Amino acid sequence: MTLKIIREKSERIIAARVGEVPEEREVAAQPEGRDGDIGLRVQKVTPELSRRLGLATTKGVIVIDVKPGSPADSAGIEPGDVIREVNQRPVNTVKDFENSVRQNRRGDRLLLLVQRGDNAVFFALKKKS
Repeated sequence: MTLKIIREKSERIIAARVGEVPEEREVAAQPEGRDGDIGLRVQKVTPELSRRLGLATTKGVIVIDVKPGSPADSAGIEPGDVIREVNQRPVNTVKDFENSVRQNRRGDRLLLLVQRGDNAVFFALKKKS
């Protein structure tokens, strides 16, 4: 469906999809990754965890906590998202994730490929300065 939005005398047409809000997803109980420079705690996605949480993938790390006000929070990353790549490098373990984030200097931008439900979405965020 398309919507016409008029705001402050400016008109904009956007595409929208109507549907039910998915049930709140359960996330893993024990975090592995530290909060770090971007405000995320993650855990490796295992086949068992993927099955239990109904994830669309068995690769990557699942976000279990997002620090309020952090770069990850500002970018829109949410608990339950699965990070599959950092700066176009595959992420299969917490160590892969931490190494990829650590390779960038403070103030640099990171590009994360995130699986959210059935959708793969890119998020750009900046490490704390």
